[in-house]
Amino acid sequence: MEHIGEKIRKVLEERGISQKQFAIETGIAAPKLNLILTGKRRLKIEELEIICYVLNVDFNTFLTPRPPKKKSA
Repeated sequence: MEHIGEKIRKVLEERGISQKQFAIETGIAAPKLNLILTGKRRLKIEELEIICYVLNVDFNTFLTPRPPKKKSA
């Protein structure tokens, strides 16, 4: 299953937006953004809101529902 950073990176690649330019547009430091995109750092909800705003996409674009937990017997 893709992590949220991979999904964001795909959108950036599709739109031809560099990580450096995206860092400037979002105000998220480039090293921090790189960690998010590689899945090495969790994304804060506020950061996701900024990313969605800058990319002009719906919040749910990057969210994947988790499979339901199995009930224990």
